[in-house]
Amino acid sequence: MKEDVIVVSDIDGTLTPIKSSWLFIHIILNSVYRIKNYIKLYLDDVITYDEWVALELGLWKGIPLSIIEKIIEKIPWRSGIESIVDLVEKYRNKVMFIAISGGLDHLGKRTIKELKFNTYLAVKLHTNNGIITGLTLSYPDYRDKGEILLEFLDINGMDLRKTKVICIGDNINDIGLFKVCNTTIAFCANKNLEKYADIVIRSCNIRILATLLNKILDNILYVKNHVKCETNHINDK
Repeated sequence: MKEDVIVVSDIDGTLTPIKSSWLFIHIILNSVYRIKNYIKLYLDDVITYDEWVALELGLWKGIPLSIIEKIIEKIPWRSGIESIVDLVEKYRNKVMFIAISGGLDHLGKRTIKELKFNTYLAVKLHTNNGIITGLTLSYPDYRDKGEILLEFLDINGMDLRKTKVICIGDNINDIGLFKVCNTTIAFCANKNLEKYADIVIRSCNIRILATLLNKILDNILYVKNHVKCETNHINDK
C-alpha cells in the first residue's frame, strides 16, 4: 500500500523559491515594516509562538480571505517543478506525498491541485463570513512539524514503525520534522538545518531533488518487493 512509504515536503523555500509565504503576503499588503521585530522577539524567547502568530494575524484582521488567497496564487513554484509532478505521478499508487508548512493552507491546496500531492498540513485561518478574524483553526508550531505529522499518521491509522518516511526541508523550523523521519534531505537549506539531515543538496535546482527522490523510492520499493517475494516463497514451501 502507498501508505507504507511517505514523502513529506516542506513548501516555503523548498517547493517554492519564496522562503516565507507569510512575508510575501506582508510585502504585498505593505505590513512588512510592522512584523520585522516579531521573529526576533520569538527567537529571543520574549514572546511565545502563539503570541507571534497572533501579532501577525492581527495585522490581517478584517481583510477578506479571498484577498489573501489571490496573493498566495501569485507565489511561484520552483523552476523545474514539473520534475516533482512527474515523480508524484510515477509513484501515484505506491507512495503518499504530503506537503507540510507553517504557511497558510491555500498554498497547501495548490500542492494537491497543481503538484498532485495527496494531502497537506498547514495553517488554517478562522474567518467570519469570509473575513479574517485574526485567529486560526490550527497551525503547526514553529518547532513541532514532527508532532503534527505524527498526529496525522495516528489519526489515519498509519504505524510509523511500519512506514518509511522521507522528509525534505530547508529551514530550522524543519528540525522537529526531521527527528521523526527515516530519511531526511536538506534542500537549498539554511546551514543550521544541514547537521540534522542525512542528505544535503546545496543546489536549489529542484530537478536534482527529484532525481534523488526517484533513486531513493526505487530502492525502498525494490527492497519491499524483494522481501515480500521471499516471504511468499517461504510460505509456499
